[in-house]
This record gives sequence, C-alpha cells and structure tokens, in this order.
Amino acid sequence: VKTTLIPTSNDNPNDYRVLVEGASDALLSGGLVELLSRVLAGTDTEKDGHDNNCVTASDVLTLKPEVLTTALGLQTVLTRGRNDGMASMVRVVQCQIQSLLDSRSGVAQQQQQTSGESTIE
Repeated sequence: VKTTLIPTSNDNPNDYRVLVEGASDALLSGGLVELLSRVLAGTDTEKDGHDNNCVTASDVLTLKPEVLTTALGLQTVLTRGRNDGMASMVRVVQCQIQSLLDSRSGVAQQQQQTSGESTIE
C-alpha cells in the first residue's frame, strides 16, 4: 500500500487529501485495497468547485480501523481474517500518513532554523 498526501488550498498538513494505491495478486485482496482507496479518497470536487466530502489526513488518523468494515456493511460478508486484514491496511495507511506529516514538519522546522525565523502555531 502506498499513501500520498495531496496539499489543499489552505496548505494545512492535517487537511491534506489522501491518495492510497496498491496492488495484489489475489483478486479479493486487490478489491479490498481498491475499496479502501475509494473510501479514503472521499468524493471528488463538485461542480461548484468545493470539496464537499473531502476525506483529510486528519480524518484518516482518527478513523478506527476495527469499525471500517462494519461501517461499510462488509463485516458479515467477509471472514474474520479479511476484516482483520482491512483493519491492518488502515493502520498501515495511518502510520504512513503520520510519517509523511512528521517529515514535513521536520523540514518546515529546519527551514525556520536556517532562515532565523520562528513561528508559534
């Protein structure tokens, strides 16, 4: 699973959109990766130009992995192992997002130190 954060117009890292990509040789596993990708992508920009149901990095970090399949109505049709696998994929994505946000924060702090500027947020 590969996770990418896409900056939004306000450039707040917690508001970044999330793009999840992945592949699997197993048909069912590949389908679960695609489903996760679509759920985390939210809806596209509407005709009025606003992201009405945009899922952000912050949203994904607060998501409870164990309840995703229940919320999607899949818990009863997937085996326990597949439900656990979906929760594990969410945890991997959450770790990747946190790592990307931490590295971005570290770069911003380094730039502030070298330029002599300081910011309190």
